[in-house]
Amino acid sequence: MEANIFTTYRCWLLLGLLLVGKLSLLAAQPTVTNFTLTRPSGADYTTSGAPANATALEVPTNNFTITLEFSEAVTPANSFSGGGSNAKFDTKNEIADLLVLQLGGGSNATGPDLITPGTLASVASDMSHSADGKTITVHLKLALTLGAGQTYTLILDTNQVVAATNATIKAAPFSAVLTTAKAITIVPATPTTTLCNSGNPRVLPPVAFNEQSVGSFVVGAGTMVLAFDNPDIKITKAPTVAVIGAPGDFLVPVATVTSDGKFELAYNFTAFNEVSGILLSGIEVASTSSVNLSGVSLKPVSGFKNLTGMDGGTTLATINAVNITSIDAPVRPANIEGFDTVCIGGIGFTYVAIPVAGVTGYHWELPTGFITTDPDATLIPASGAYYTPDNQITVAVAGTASLGTYALQVRSATDCQVSAFARSKTITVAPAPNPQVTLLAPRFSLKTTTAVPITVTNFPAGGIGVLRGDGVLGDKLYPNLLVAGKNYKVYY
Repeated sequence: MEANIFTTYRCWLLLGLLLVGKLSLLAAQPTVTNFTLTRPSGADYTTSGAPANATALEVPTNNFTITLEFSEAVTPANSFSGGGSNAKFDTKNEIADLLVLQLGGGSNATGPDLITPGTLASVASDMSHSADGKTITVHLKLALTLGAGQTYTLILDTNQVVAATNATIKAAPFSAVLTTAKAITIVPATPTTTLCNSGNPRVLPPVAFNEQSVGSFVVGAGTMVLAFDNPDIKITKAPTVAVIGAPGDFLVPVATVTSDGKFELAYNFTAFNEVSGILLSGIEVASTSSVNLSGVSLKPVSGFKNLTGMDGGTTLATINAVNITSIDAPVRPANIEGFDTVCIGGIGFTYVAIPVAGVTGYHWELPTGFITTDPDATLIPASGAYYTPDNQITVAVAGTASLGTYALQVRSATDCQVSAFARSKTITVAPAPNPQVTLLAPRFSLKTTTAVPITVTNFPAGGIGVLRGDGVLGDKLYPNLLVAGKNYKVYY
């Protein structure tokens, strides 16, 4: 009897073990079946359907999207242990626990995990776990920057992910080797130019930036904004843009200058090959600074996310700005020719300096109440003078100017030097004349062949003018030159 009971117990035990085994088979081990790495613009670095452990192509240095597709629905391991999880990988801590990123490739990966709650800057909207539990997508934003041209390994922490139907079944091991994008090369490597604080535009040497990573350099459309990191250095003329290397399909980017001294590069590329690039030539810049500047850099401000290997720290050109000096400067002009007397509110007064050989322009210091209307005149903030590339300037006198005697001054200049002494011209500002024109009578016979004198009286006295009108010759009116029955006016 005891033997039968024992035999029956063994049968039930065996049946129980078989049932447990059968239930375990119902929940297969989750395996990563597809892994994609996406740049911010949406272009895949890996091909869908490629082996999950395949090496990914170049990634940005701190901003990219990872998608993991599993063969089975998965859930955080702590969702079965009262850890407070909502059974989805959609919080910063869960993603930081799930993914491990280490420097080095494969078995050579070493060092601390670079994805932690402290380094992960992703927010809730950057993370999603599909309704069927099989796909996890993370827009990975790291507060740290990965080294350019470095190899890293992304590892799935299998202790953190289990089958959604059975907490005892961990996901299969998974890892992917990543290589960060190599920094683009800038030609010339250290493009430094010295400007004078004169406000005069100067052409920079051509600047080329080339992609150095495998894959696509620029994919998509966008507008990249470039500017100097000091607002006193402004771009005054957009460059000519050319595509170099071995490009794919593209439209030549269009460059325009903004009102605040930046320039925008609008591009639309569908494919770019390795070591392709963009050449910028003819960029004109000017310094409006009143102090010496050193190491002012031209950098991308925005819109550069589609350019592999470029970030906000990429320097395309460097500017040093220096104040103008009178050391070894040219001599001043010998004289200034032009009006001795001008009137309040008057316009179109042109002054000409006697030319000085070998100079590149002239600096004009205007008297109080004078303004320039010359399209070629550029204000020099450091001195308050106006630069003209030729030896003349046209001015107007404001209606609020005061009567009196003033001095117009001019200095000759080269790029960074200006004559130590100025040539002056004394100018008198007089009241605006109020001329009164009178004739001997308001009517004349057409038979009158003799000239009729025209009298002009200026209030205040002085001033120079010209009489004009139908029938007017010099300072006389000739009625026989007019037509009968019409009214005429004489102007001064």
